[in-house]
Amino acid sequence: MKIYKIQNKQGLFSNGGSNPKFTKRGKTWGEKRHIKSHLSMMRGYKLLDIYKDCHVVEYIISDPPNEITIEDFMET
Repeated sequence: MKIYKIQNKQGLFSNGGSNPKFTKRGKTWGEKRHIKSHLSMMRGYKLLDIYKDCHVVEYIISDPPNEITIEDFMET
C-alpha cells in the first residue's frame, strides 16, 4: 500500500484544500488519483505556484502490516 504527501523545500507538508498551507503533518492522500485530482484542481485555480518547488513523497506501508501487542509497543 502506498500513501502520498506534498512536501516543500522547508520539509513541511501541504494540508490540501483550495488554499493549502504547509504544516509539520499536512494531509495524507491514500490514492495516487486523489493527489492528482488535487493538483489538477490547483491548476484550475491557478494556485499551482504554491507547489512550484514542492515534490510528492511516496510512502510504502508494509502489507501485511506489522502487528505489535500493546505491552510490547509500550516497552519500546
